[in-house]
Amino acid sequence: MPERALFDLIILDIRMPEMNGIEALGKITSRYKKIPVILHTAYSEYRNQSVASLADAFILKSSDLSLLKKMVKELLEGKTERKEKRRWQKRNIGKKE
Repeated sequence: MPERALFDLIILDIRMPEMNGIEALGKITSRYKKIPVILHTAYSEYRNQSVASLADAFILKSSDLSLLKKMVKELLEGKTERKEKRRWQKRNIGKKE
């Protein structure tokens, strides 16, 4: 059984000191399938790598953070909506309409 997630969302860069973001992304998504992950990097050449497609978003770094903020908001809102839908489904299993 997977461990309970400690985070609502993860933002990764490609170049990091101990492990690169692509390797970290593979490990994270195999263990925590429901945590949204954003790759936020200056390296556009990684966009087409197959493992990069595991990320919920790939955003090129910029001094303008509006796209990153928008994506964080959308992913967190979507996660909340999915949780609420699952709760509603659990409460209503077996109820007749």
